[in-house]
Amino acid sequence: MKYFAILKDSFRETVDSKLLYVTLALSAILLFIVGSVSFHRLTLKEQLDGVAWVYGLAFGQGAVTCEVGDVVQTNDAPEPWRGDYRFTMILHFGSEDQAKNDGLPKKFQLEFFVRELCWWLENVETRTADNPNKNEIHVEFTSRGTKIANAQSWPHEPQLFFGAVPLGAFSHQSLNYWVYWIENRLVNTIGAWVAVLIGIVVTASFVPNMLHKGTVDLLLSKPIRRPTLLVFKYLGGLTFVFLNAAFAIVGVWLLLGLRTGIWAPGFLVCVVVITFFFAVLYAISALVGVLTRSAIICIVLTCLAWFVFWLVGVVHGALTAPDSPSEARMRRAQALGKAEDDPIPAKTGPGNIAWLKTTVNVLQRVMPRTSDLSRLTTQFLSTELLTPAERRQHEIARDLSFTWAESISVCCAYIGVMLGLACWRFARKDY
Repeated sequence: MKYFAILKDSFRETVDSKLLYVTLALSAILLFIVGSVSFHRLTLKEQLDGVAWVYGLAFGQGAVTCEVGDVVQTNDAPEPWRGDYRFTMILHFGSEDQAKNDGLPKKFQLEFFVRELCWWLENVETRTADNPNKNEIHVEFTSRGTKIANAQSWPHEPQLFFGAVPLGAFSHQSLNYWVYWIENRLVNTIGAWVAVLIGIVVTASFVPNMLHKGTVDLLLSKPIRRPTLLVFKYLGGLTFVFLNAAFAIVGVWLLLGLRTGIWAPGFLVCVVVITFFFAVLYAISALVGVLTRSAIICIVLTCLAWFVFWLVGVVHGALTAPDSPSEARMRRAQALGKAEDDPIPAKTGPGNIAWLKTTVNVLQRVMPRTSDLSRLTTQFLSTELLTPAERRQHEIARDLSFTWAESISVCCAYIGVMLGLACWRFARKDY
């Protein structure tokens, strides 16, 4: 009952600050946006139009354009993902001389590009087709079968506001991928950041307000130990974030399941992960609140600590990550357009700075592993929703050098230290 009395007091503070209504409004906006998303199943012709546009943007340099010619399904399979295909991609050059000089490397780049973006096509073969226009090169592709087994893995284009706003060529991914992207990027990353930030602002005043003269005198007159009182106040803040995260995440899960037919119950774990992430930061806020009794200082120092944790995680990932598949693919594609004696572009980055790598490794070990929690959640959601081929294509198939047990243990130890110091100071302070 003591816990519920303190929780009720914290809830009253939240309602008085009007931030509860802001949180509910933001969650409602998120649910409306997710609920308004529809998914259009693409034909192969529509997908290749997107490939042609992206190819021109990446390699055309304004002098070479690409378009799609004939697209034919050569078998009678009723589902597009069981089809065999023949299609033509056309490269347009500014002049006949340019076609002669640049035609072969541009053709190689186009073949590579189509194979990479249409990675799900099986047994792809190419040949240069005859054409009367000397300013053009026609490349004919044939395929037999695909790596796709069902409609959810076939490319779709998301459209916002019930089909009113299509998202274009960059959005041609499988339905499974879009459910994963919404759950992981939109909710578990962007939405989680917003939820945690609001949680920091809302709960920053809980401990300082409790320590105001008069309020603290009344609380200390009750038959309850000081550390217990502070821990209950801490749990009250966690409950606020847990309930808000549960409202948004369960709502998104239900809407996505109804809109797509894909039910991924593992997404509900994000409620606990976001609450645990906030628990790390709120332990800092509680300690600062006991030391300063200022809500503003709590917000500033907690956000500063969050930024430091994030920065260390980003730098550590950049220093330890190998050449990503997309970087490797782009370097190989660029090399196809160079002369034999031109060097292949090398990967650039700070990975060879030994002192920086050592410093970041030490900081990563002693600080709470908030970035690890994000990467582990990404791995968990991708395993539930994506095929191994899709995970490799989207660069989320690499093994991690840490585990849930390791990262959670470090974070729990950090919470214990921060909250223990706060309880010790609160118990010894004369109010």
